[in-house]
Amino acid sequence: MDSSASAVDDYYNNLFIGIVAGDGYGELFLINDYDGATKTATIDGTWNVLPNTNSIYTISGTILSATKD
Repeated sequence: MDSSASAVDDYYNNLFIGIVAGDGYGELFLINDYDGATKTATIDGTWNVLPNTNSIYTISGTILSATKD
């Protein structure tokens, strides 16, 4: 995660991280663990395209989904 991310361990646990632009666009995962010292999030899954400095991400606590009959 970028330099502005929290330095507190577990700060982003149980939130969702999604890539909204750049490499990995459209991928979305639950954050299982976060290390504040390294600013590294462990996700529930495997990236199909590994995010990098070209990737723009968002973190959200709520993911809503709906289907239409």
